[in-house]
Amino acid sequence: MSELTKTRQQLWVNPTIDCNCECSDEDNNVYHITYEIPGVKKDDIHLKVIKSGVRLVAHKDNIDYINEFAFQCDVDTSKTLAAYEDGVLIIDAPYDCPDPFKDAGLLKIN
Repeated sequence: MSELTKTRQQLWVNPTIDCNCECSDEDNNVYHITYEIPGVKKDDIHLKVIKSGVRLVAHKDNIDYINEFAFQCDVDTSKTLAAYEDGVLIIDAPYDCPDPFKDAGLLKIN
């Protein structure tokens, strides 16, 4: 086997994010994160989540698809869900983050 066939290519994949990212106390505070990684088998997806972010490594042939995404607000890892179908990985990560500007005063603009 040549050195060329042993080399794995790493590709950074950018997720699509759908969330109410203002860290407010409104209902349905969930990060909806979608990765398109066609052709990857479910068993070749390695997903880790901590309260401050998620890490994806997915293998296909000689390619590693990778991404790390940092959350603006901490998530509840025990309630975070992931599903994979037809090359699309969807992660739903609920967060609880009070609005840091709730009691802030307005700044006068001159």
